[in-house]
Amino acid sequence: MTTPARLHDAQTIWRKEVDQLAPRDVALIRNSAVAHCRDIRLAQNRPADDNALDDVALVITELVTNALKHATTPGAPTPMAILLALHRDDILVVVSDPSTQGPLLDTTVPGLEVGGLGLGLVRTITRDRWGWHPLPFGKAVWAQCPLTTQPSPNRTEI
Repeated sequence: MTTPARLHDAQTIWRKEVDQLAPRDVALIRNSAVAHCRDIRLAQNRPADDNALDDVALVITELVTNALKHATTPGAPTPMAILLALHRDDILVVVSDPSTQGPLLDTTVPGLEVGGLGLGLVRTITRDRWGWHPLPFGKAVWAQCPLTTQPSPNRTEI
């Protein structure tokens, strides 16, 4: 199991806790987190790469949605916490939830899968810098996203 790199200073940390995670929370959390990233980058006089922030938004959406899908029990509270830690060239996203089940990466042949593609996207965006750790109350899934995009033969600008 790999681990995320480096510790962070307080001004570049963003944290949100939700006592009862619901579908409506996913977009609110994502939008607030990405706005924080953009604001910090501007405050540092380092404008954000919009493509990279789109990738960060996708990673946040996937990790929070996975917590919603796999850690919720109908009728029971589902607490969730997300932490962002900005570095000079990347951002660490950590989502914790009460489930002890680790995330599963779908290795189905492309085109034959039904759902489950999100962690594959996370893996690609983070250049395989993601993982998870068990916690006393559940687990934390982390992903380290670059804040600049690299030209890629697989990336198409629209």
